[in-house]
Amino acid sequence: MRAGRRATIPLSILAIIAGACGGAAPAPAASAPAATAAAATAKPGELDADTVAKAKREGTVVLYTSLQTDDAEPLIKAFMKAFPEIKVELNRKSSSGILTQYTTEAKAGKVLADVLESGGLDLDAPVKAGLTAAFAAPSAKDYPKEFTQMNGHFTNARTAVGTFGWNTTLVKAGDEPKTWEDLTDPKWKGKVLIEASDWDVMQALAKGHFAGDEAKVRDYFTKLAANNPIVINGHTEQLAALIAGQGSVAFGIRGDTTQEQIKAKKAPVGWSKAEVMLRLQGAVISKDAPHPNAARVFVNWYLARDGGQKTLADIGRIPALLELADPVYKFGKTITSGPDDSSELSKYEKLWNQIVLKK
Repeated sequence: MRAGRRATIPLSILAIIAGACGGAAPAPAASAPAATAAAATAKPGELDADTVAKAKREGTVVLYTSLQTDDAEPLIKAFMKAFPEIKVELNRKSSSGILTQYTTEAKAGKVLADVLESGGLDLDAPVKAGLTAAFAAPSAKDYPKEFTQMNGHFTNARTAVGTFGWNTTLVKAGDEPKTWEDLTDPKWKGKVLIEASDWDVMQALAKGHFAGDEAKVRDYFTKLAANNPIVINGHTEQLAALIAGQGSVAFGIRGDTTQEQIKAKKAPVGWSKAEVMLRLQGAVISKDAPHPNAARVFVNWYLARDGGQKTLADIGRIPALLELADPVYKFGKTITSGPDDSSELSKYEKLWNQIVLKK
């Protein structure tokens, strides 16, 4: 098998960590009648007034996230416009970096983060370790049921798209692959770019495309491997290789990232929207959050149609509420991949390595 390798592009790391998590001391809890009255005034999708009042007195929410700074900053600005009494303190790192810091601090009993925001599969570990708190956000009440996972600890807020693509210079219009099966056509032998660790795409296809039929999964990926795919480390590098013409087609490419390159740089690439994998991403609340009410207010706002969802759409990202996204992100069929799928991920990692990478 031919293997193409590129060095992973370094991520810039911005870490602005609050040294003090304090604020005004919370007022005594409201009496039962007062709390009931406050809850009664809440509008659909909103938190009760008592929680919001406590959050404003806390005055701070500490956000740990793997979002790029260019995306995190407009979200924070929009949130603080809606809740000027609550300051957001940002700690931004790569997904592995932010998860390591969060987990290390939490297990040491030094919880600094109120909210942890990252990819759904990444959030599986802290949830299972008992480091997060379940939260039924009122704003997500009508979300698709598959968007709320991990027994209510996680709700999808933003999505990344896994699909297949092609170089429009090397592949004539009308000759591009229309289905996942088209990538196994012998005409693409030696011309298929794959990312070295796309076993989560294999798992998603096994679940949604092949309806759990193990024989069909093995048959498909055996045929894909027979095309001697070019192995690339990293989705950024895979897309760069496709744009450069190092391959004609690509399996598991990021549709949203590809679209950014088409829009910004007129890159000679296309991608399929017929059947895509949605990588669920979102936020969880720390079990021992220093500012628990502010954390609930932030997450509820993040999931709200007129809050974080609209803001994500405005900055060109794909919110959980797909109807708010740019019309270019209209898909025929979607297959979700989130933290609930993590239990079988190691199985597909082994299968991927065995069949696709032949090791």
